[in-house]
Formats: sequence, C-alpha cells, structure tokens
Amino acid sequence: MVLSQLTATGLYSTLAGLSTLLGVFFILNKEKWAKKNSVHLISFSAGVILTIGFIHLLPEAVENTSYAFYAILFTILGFYTLEHVMVIHHCQEEDCEVHTLSSLAFAGMIFHSFLDGFIIGVSFEASTKIGMVAAFGILLHKLPVGISVTSMLIHDKVNRTKIIRIGILIAIATPIGALLSFMITQTMPKELLGILLAVSAGSFVYLGASDLLPETHKKHRKSNIAMVFLGVGMVFLVSLL
Repeated sequence: MVLSQLTATGLYSTLAGLSTLLGVFFILNKEKWAKKNSVHLISFSAGVILTIGFIHLLPEAVENTSYAFYAILFTILGFYTLEHVMVIHHCQEEDCEVHTLSSLAFAGMIFHSFLDGFIIGVSFEASTKIGMVAAFGILLHKLPVGISVTSMLIHDKVNRTKIIRIGILIAIATPIGALLSFMITQTMPKELLGILLAVSAGSFVYLGASDLLPETHKKHRKSNIAMVFLGVGMVFLVSLL
C-alpha cells in the first residue's frame, strides 16, 4: 500500500526526529565507544548527504525554476552566516573552540532541526522518490547531531534529565517543520517549489561539505574514504529500490 503524502511526511520526519534521540541515548550509555567510532558514521552521512543534494534535489529544482543556482548559492551563504551568528556547528573534537551550549546556540539547533523537517515536506511534495531519499539522508544526519549535542551538554556538566529534555525539543522540531511544510506546499506555485528544493539542495551541500567532510579529516583513516563512498552507493541503491 502506498502511503499518502501527509502520512509519509509525518512518518519519515518523526523517524528523523527519533534518530536524534537515538544519538542522545546512545552516547549517554556508550559515550566512549560513540566518540571513538563517530567518525565512520559522519563519513557515511557525508557521502549520503552530498549525493542526495547533487543527484536528486538539484536536478528537481532546476526542472522547476530557472533561479535554482541562485537559490543554492544564497542558501550556502545564509547557512554560513547563521552558523557563525548562532554557533550551531556540531563539534566532534574535544579541543573544539566552541563547547558552551548557550541559549542562542540551543535555539539555532532547534531551528536547524525545524529546517530539516521542512526539507522533508518540500521533497515529498516534489515526488515520493525525492521525499524518501531526502528523509533517508536527514535521518542519517540526525544521529550524529544527537551525539554532538549530547557531547557538548556532558562537557558543560548538564545533568542526564535535562539532556534528554533538550534532545526531545530538538527532535520534535523536525516533524513540526515537516507538517508545516506540507500545509504550505499544497497550493504552492511550481516556481516557488523549485526554489525551496534548491534551498534544500544548498543546505545538503553545505552540511556535507562544511560540517561533515571536515570532521572526517580530523582523524585520518583510510576507512573514512570507504565510508564516504559507501554512503554515495547507498543513495543510488535506495533510489533503485
């Protein structure tokens, strides 16, 4: 049975949010193991995210609007600015310069999670296939987000109960963004849908190239390269299926 667009949007955005919580509980219970092996998950996620951005979202955006590349450029610049202003970069290294999870950084993380959900909603509006692969990429990305957020909170000596509450807030922002996107896109002109898909593509490219890939360089392992290409291959496999 084929899921309706609303059901699929709600289901996959909820799973993406739960992936964040999985990362939270995983590091709370397996902190040493998670920190030691997180680079492999990040490498795999980088391959997935970049492939989805370039192979799926970008072509769909170009098909719907002639302003796709402008939207991608300004999305990348916008995320760059937002990241510096709100300090939402996900730190994986113990000697990272930014550790304190301020209220502004926390708000930035919730907003970023909200945008992830919005991307899922826009992608399902384009097509079920685009929605599935976008949700797959975001779901994989949310796990290291949960790990990163928890690592910073533990570093700031936040208690376990508060860490779980913060994780829940970040997680539920994803389905909220997705459902809001579903309501907005129902009467959306084709040109605007194309621009939103381009914004989604730009966010994926920025996330993969600026946040994820640089983290894989901090621990030089040949397995990192293999995991990146495994992520690329996984997207093609999911698309075929």
